[in-house]
Amino acid sequence: MSYDDCQNMFSQGQVDRILTNMATITELQSLVSEANQAASGVDQLCYADLSSDTRYVCVSGGGGAISFKDWSIYGQNSWTWNFPGGNPSTSSLENPVIFYNTPGVHDVSLTVGNGVNTKSIIKQGYVLVSDPISSYPPIQESFESISSLPSDKWLSISDQDDIFQFNITNSTAHTGTSCVKMSNYFNGKDQVDELISAAVDLSPLTSVSLTFWSSYAQNPNTTSQDALSVYISKDCGATWSLRMIQSGSTLASASSTAASFTPSDQTEWKQNTVGGISTSYLVEDFMFKFVFVSDSGNNMYIDDINISGVWDTKPELYLPLDGAGARPDNEVIDWKSTNGIDTYEWELDTMDLFTSGLLQTGTTIFSGIDPDGLDTEFETSNLIHGQKYYWRVRTYTNSVPSTWSDTWEFTVATNGVGIGENVVEEKQFSVYPNPTNHIFTIQNITADSPIKVFNLMGQLIYSSKSTSSLHTIDVANWQKGVYLVEVNSVKKKVIVQ
Repeated sequence: MSYDDCQNMFSQGQVDRILTNMATITELQSLVSEANQAASGVDQLCYADLSSDTRYVCVSGGGGAISFKDWSIYGQNSWTWNFPGGNPSTSSLENPVIFYNTPGVHDVSLTVGNGVNTKSIIKQGYVLVSDPISSYPPIQESFESISSLPSDKWLSISDQDDIFQFNITNSTAHTGTSCVKMSNYFNGKDQVDELISAAVDLSPLTSVSLTFWSSYAQNPNTTSQDALSVYISKDCGATWSLRMIQSGSTLASASSTAASFTPSDQTEWKQNTVGGISTSYLVEDFMFKFVFVSDSGNNMYIDDINISGVWDTKPELYLPLDGAGARPDNEVIDWKSTNGIDTYEWELDTMDLFTSGLLQTGTTIFSGIDPDGLDTEFETSNLIHGQKYYWRVRTYTNSVPSTWSDTWEFTVATNGVGIGENVVEEKQFSVYPNPTNHIFTIQNITADSPIKVFNLMGQLIYSSKSTSSLHTIDVANWQKGVYLVEVNSVKKKVIVQ
């Protein structure tokens, strides 16, 4: 066994040596032969299991892809996957890649067979798909309306997939009757558990504050150093940055106890502020997570998570996406809400200077911070077929205008396609991974579809036709930057890093 601090498993070097010997020594090769596997019974299935490269994606940008992997043992040669809310929703591949753009939590199930036996597993609430535009500050999460985890706002992940993890409890709370409990009293040493938020849209803010209340008591019998960390992400959880860590007595908010800890009143809670959320994190796909590392200590509780901030008076544009093509002649321009303003003013023109004789303009009266309100959109009419349009928005507060938003552009379809039809066409294909530094895949296209890629100078740098519903492009030698992928006149951005 290993001579390092971990005494319950082989070291990687020992594993490599074992595998090399099994593959090269004649006497050992027979141990793993098919005949010996059958004679010893290890060719029969033991259990079904699965994993994935991530468990959360965002619908912003059209959705995201998750790579699944079969971890079943032993001898499987057939696979039946089910992905409710995914595309495709079923697969017979060993390790499929599934695209998600339906918000909510979704189950994943797998049945494997070896020609004799089958084994099945279902992981409920395994995938969390966030719609950031529907979650915006101020957020006051007291867990009163959530009965269990996962939910459409929270994902609980345990590295051992056991009962000792974050979940909802009604036995105590900082306010109300419910909070999140990290069941740690009987948890194993060095176990890692995570509580991950759905994505939150912070793009309309100029600054943000994130606070939460916690309750924890050390176990004096173990001198435990249980640790809680808070991480934040600006890319829907693709990367994470540490912003807070507390352990042992620093984490404690109540006196030590050898019993399983439950806070008795509000005096055994403390408020925490997560600092270091710079303006670079004020994005549409902001996420945060709590990570608890057990030292065989005691339970911990979280409640009353609050996100607030200062709203920017300059609006953020939403739809149609910048550079969109084949738009209807009654396009709806849609922007995100802000707060503390009186009215929105929009402009639409065929010139980016907004000085042509075709300039259209209008105002809407502020009605609230819900981005789905009628005050943050306008349906145009009789736009010129094949014409490129530019649009922007600003706000007025006490008759004082804000600066204009960024200027976005879209092009009307040459045949004036209707808006309902066009929405289907725009969602016809997706691009993943995005950003990428090697290969990206175009999914949900029809065979023989023309595929073009342009740089931001408008130069055509790639042209081909699809042969199936998937098409891959190698960009390893491309310059870093933003490119436009066009399929059947619909364009989507892809970032090459």
